[in-house]
Amino acid sequence: MSHTLPPLTNNIQNLLTDSFNPSSLRDLVYNSINNEEFFPYSRSIVEKIKALGPSADPNKLRNLIYSDQFLALNIIRIANISTTNSYQTIKTIGDIITVSGPEKIFEIISNIPTQDYSSFFLNKATSCTMFQHSQIASFLARKIIRLMKPTNNFQELAYSFCSLISLAPVALSICHPIAFSALNFDSNGSFRGLINTFKELIGFSFGQCASQIGYALDLPPVYVEIAKHFTLVEKEKLTLQKEDLTGHEAIALAAFLAQKLAFEICSFSGIQGIQATIRNLDGLHVHALDLEDVIALLPNFYLKLSENLGLKALRLPDYLVWFANIDDPDPNAWYRKLPPLNERIRSFIFELRSISSILNNNKGAFEQRVNCTLHALIKGLNFDRAVLLQLDNDQKTLNISTSIGVKLYAPENISRAINSDESQTMPDIQAMKQRKATFTGTPIFQDGWPFVAFPVVEHGKTIGVFYADKIRRPNGDALTPQEEIACVAISEEWQELPKN
Repeated sequence: MSHTLPPLTNNIQNLLTDSFNPSSLRDLVYNSINNEEFFPYSRSIVEKIKALGPSADPNKLRNLIYSDQFLALNIIRIANISTTNSYQTIKTIGDIITVSGPEKIFEIISNIPTQDYSSFFLNKATSCTMFQHSQIASFLARKIIRLMKPTNNFQELAYSFCSLISLAPVALSICHPIAFSALNFDSNGSFRGLINTFKELIGFSFGQCASQIGYALDLPPVYVEIAKHFTLVEKEKLTLQKEDLTGHEAIALAAFLAQKLAFEICSFSGIQGIQATIRNLDGLHVHALDLEDVIALLPNFYLKLSENLGLKALRLPDYLVWFANIDDPDPNAWYRKLPPLNERIRSFIFELRSISSILNNNKGAFEQRVNCTLHALIKGLNFDRAVLLQLDNDQKTLNISTSIGVKLYAPENISRAINSDESQTMPDIQAMKQRKATFTGTPIFQDGWPFVAFPVVEHGKTIGVFYADKIRRPNGDALTPQEEIACVAISEEWQELPKN
């Protein structure tokens, strides 16, 4: 029996078959979105809306609805279908309130199925990471369009359109987490890689998917029109270099920039990645300093949004504090408001256990477990980088096969000899030989400490090692007892893989 891990490359090509192809996967995503009972709408938000009553302040009502971006899209869809006034166009929640009054909102939500978000995402932690990206992207789109077109009231439309762009990948993460994991691995930590890989997997680009979904859901035609411009942005045929942008072009660009920034933030690739993205956007329509001010507002917005949804917030990069306003007396306050570590890690462990029960019968379930574990170490725990080292075919070295978090330089050149003279101080080798989590030894990466290494065990043999670390800080501390306990809890989920 060969005690090696499945390769974590070309996952999409390995996943696609004659019976399972981009068209069938696309149909699965579309059908899921069309099923009102599939997609969750926050019970917490709907209850808060009902508590406001029909005489609610329009601004407060509108902001509360947008707390659940997909609920807002559904309300716009229903209002657009049911409107009898052909002279009034429903594009946003604000339009509904203006045209039909708050009463229309309450009429619509009385018939919408809702779920408790915490329960829904309890064993869907990986989906929750995509949902976090979606929330952040919509917030950024609303702010960026205001920078680009300050005299036009496009904020609501940009927010909802960006939510529409996110709808397909969020639905994919829920209805087919294995395909979503393949998408993550094959993107190689690059936003451009994500765009190209998504099209390879689904057969359509993000913009094309949004156009199809907007049409199928009977959203106002303006959404389909903006989606066409978004497709041009994806192809780099519409850029910020164009001087005279129409409103729809500006919204498409704002949504694209928001998705790109959200990707950099949620992938924990390091502050340099965010700064480089901002510098590249600085120019004719958007200025770098204004974008930095927008990012400064993000952490508190995200925490408040999660609270409104009744959902445990995932970790955000602590280096976002760099963007805080210089006059902020306590720029780290938002970081202390994150849920306790045990609450953040719980859903990842539940997902790992749920995948274990189906590992034998599902092609790609192993990759889903790896994806879940890497995100658990970054977003559930407090590490800045997480990698999986795989045992080579000769069983002589451990080699990095995939990583998330702070980017590595030439990870393919990192090879760890099992029988090295220094193996006694190599945490990954010791975790492999002792078959347990270890926290001591010489770090694999000089800029990383503290760290953890724990093995992947099958039939009593270690076939790989997970390794995660924090970027060294001048005042950095060792892992807390609670962090070490959480690491051990995750490692125990890999102590014995089901027979494959």
